[in-house]
Amino acid sequence: MHRVQDDARIIIFRSRLRAGVDAVYAERADAMLKIAESMPGFVSSADFVSDDGERLALMEFDSPEHLRKWRVHDQHRATQAEGRAAWYDAYTLQVCAVLRESTFDRRKDAAELPPVNKGPLPTVTAEGGCACGALRYRVMGPVVASTLCHCADCRRACGATPVGWLTLARSGFTWLAGTPKRRASSPPVVRDFCGDCGAQLVYVSEEEPEYIDVTLGSLDDPDLVPPRAHIWTSSKAAWLHLRDELWRFPRGLRDGKAERYSEGRLP
Repeated sequence: MHRVQDDARIIIFRSRLRAGVDAVYAERADAMLKIAESMPGFVSSADFVSDDGERLALMEFDSPEHLRKWRVHDQHRATQAEGRAAWYDAYTLQVCAVLRESTFDRRKDAAELPPVNKGPLPTVTAEGGCACGALRYRVMGPVVASTLCHCADCRRACGATPVGWLTLARSGFTWLAGTPKRRASSPPVVRDFCGDCGAQLVYVSEEEPEYIDVTLGSLDDPDLVPPRAHIWTSSKAAWLHLRDELWRFPRGLRDGKAERYSEGRLP
């Protein structure tokens, strides 16, 4: 079974001790583990020592908030300071988020590996609309792409980043209610939005008149087609850290190779 753990945090602590401190270190490490196990959100811990003396400690908490409580715990901080002064020759500490977790239980799961998501995007029939309800639309047909855009134009238009887009044939889009306002945002691009609530709904480029993009967030079911790629990552906000396995393109899908590959392929 595969699932994403959005909140879990894992500490990876690699260290080498100075000579002659193993006994006192082991005693203090046991005391720290007991404190960690009593902290809210503690999940598990494991320790290993390699033949060359390098130590590896793994510790998991269920959320960044609970990890922070452990990080700033007075006794933990005091012990860390003592370690730097007296015990460690060198260490590296990493805090990691879990991108994906796979589990297998022979009593419940099939022995065969689950398929990798390589198939084409689905055919959809769905509706969506703006925040105030003045505009409603329907999309029908095969999905061409589902992406997260980081370009400056989308960021300014929507006041958020990234912006999710569902791409399909223009012939598969129909307005059901209302008349949108239209803005030429970056010629030849035109954006349709609600003149009352301001919700951004549609993106059309006259360079590709056969396609239309609809904001994923405006669909009644925004989970209908999860994004497969990040686009325009060259314009990504510096404070936004991507920690998923989606493809990443510095520009648009058709403008070059991806920066990183995920399981699966783009259609």
